[in-house]
Amino acid sequence: MKVALVHDFLNQWGGAERVLDALHELYPEAPVYTLMYDEEGTKGHFEGWKIISTLKGSTARRWRKFLLPFYPMLIEKFDLSDFDLVISSANSFAKGVLTRPETLHICYCHTPTAYLWSYAHQYLAEQRLGGLTGAATRWMLHRQRMWDRVAAERVDRWVANSKNVQQRIKKFYRKESTIIYPPVDTQRFKLSNERDDYFLYVGRLSGYNRSLT
Repeated sequence: MKVALVHDFLNQWGGAERVLDALHELYPEAPVYTLMYDEEGTKGHFEGWKIISTLKGSTARRWRKFLLPFYPMLIEKFDLSDFDLVISSANSFAKGVLTRPETLHICYCHTPTAYLWSYAHQYLAEQRLGGLTGAATRWMLHRQRMWDRVAAERVDRWVANSKNVQQRIKKFYRKESTIIYPPVDTQRFKLSNERDDYFLYVGRLSGYNRSLT
């Protein structure tokens, strides 16, 4: 069985990339298709992998924001016709790859595209765009919402990383999903017998919704 992995962007080392790392452990021979690969940004964690990317290195860093309107078209350019199983690790575009009818496409969804759905208005407010630029951006996001909804129909099986994401998949895509929590390296910490009056949360800062994701 020939397997391919698809990931939105390989330009940092975070939770989604750790999930991809776990998937690659299951299928070490599988190539990884991604819109951009920045070895510096990922701190060399993917060195030695077979990575097929649209943009690489400094070019990826320079053009990432400018290419936002074109990502749906670019993700569809990947030819996955040789694969029996495609697993996309997605919070935006990876789920939109084109596959053969007989190919099984499983999407491990970190969240439905946040700037299109859950935080659309906050995202626009953060950009502070007015006039023609603001109108063009709203039109682009409207078109991407249409594409994103169509892309969701290309997935055969949905996997959510939490109950919260499962609810979002149901609301925005009208799809049922199975929850598989992200992998945790339990050897790196131990539980304390002492309890205090606070919670510690560690996550990635998300600029446009001013919160931890």
